[in-house]
Amino acid sequence: MPPDSDELLASAVDELYGADPEKFMERRTELVKQARAAGGAAAAKQIATLRKPTRSAYAINVLARTDPAAIGRLLDLGEQWRAAERTVDATQIRDLTRSRRRLIDELTRAAFAAADEPDPSSSVRDEVVATLTAALSDESVADDVERGVLVKPARWEGFGFGGPELSLVPTTGDGPATAARPARERPAGRPGARPDPGRAAGPSTPPARLSPAERRAAREAEQQAQAARAAQAEQEAAQARTAALADARRAVDESEDNLVLATDEEQARVDRVRELEEELAGARKAVDEARRQVRRAEIAQRRAQDAVHRLERADANDRAH
Repeated sequence: MPPDSDELLASAVDELYGADPEKFMERRTELVKQARAAGGAAAAKQIATLRKPTRSAYAINVLARTDPAAIGRLLDLGEQWRAAERTVDATQIRDLTRSRRRLIDELTRAAFAAADEPDPSSSVRDEVVATLTAALSDESVADDVERGVLVKPARWEGFGFGGPELSLVPTTGDGPATAARPARERPAGRPGARPDPGRAAGPSTPPARLSPAERRAAREAEQQAQAARAAQAEQEAAQARTAALADARRAVDESEDNLVLATDEEQARVDRVRELEEELAGARKAVDEARRQVRRAEIAQRRAQDAVHRLERADANDRAH
């Protein structure tokens, strides 16, 4: 009975993504050969396309496999975070931001401990942090993290992750919280009117009537906006560097995949040539044996003819006398 392709593939995935990436290519080649030898040609082809995980992805995969409860805490926090984003709950987001920092720092240390990598490079550490952060808002990333099958680091492209914290400030009225926006610069001595935060629309409040708390809130909003812009610019630069590095690593992985496939194909053809050579050698031996039998038959035939000729001559002589 042929093996189940899904089982062969699942077994290979479980082994490869739980092992050190340095041994990935060699072991994948062995698993491809084993699947092919077992009659699982389709599974062998799928196993050959599996990508080698990066060091950061491997660290998270090991953590997910050795301490699923830790990943469960991350997933629980992600559900709370996504709910807070949908409702734009400023208070809850501030609380979750503090929880997020502590949990991601804790899980990052745990991931490198699980991968037995006590002194990772700063780039690998940043990739682990970025991936765990992305899992909070991206459910597909969270699923890969939970299953321990990450191939490369992930990053969250939204405003709240990877750079400044999402700054939300509630209105002074009963309306929903809104994102803080930078105060518009105005010429000195001609400050513009500031909308009353307690109403959606209405007459402007004269500058002279701004309370100290309102002026302080405006300054804080401007400072937050400036910090957000600077951090966003830094985030975009970092993302560009990370993307370039990921592209380079992807090119290396693809070339390694192509090398494995080409090597497997070459080995299959070499094996076939060896089989044909053995068949040819056997056929040549059979031809040689057939030729020997022909020669023996020819000799026997000549001897039989000679015997007939002798008997015919003897018979003729007896008749003559």
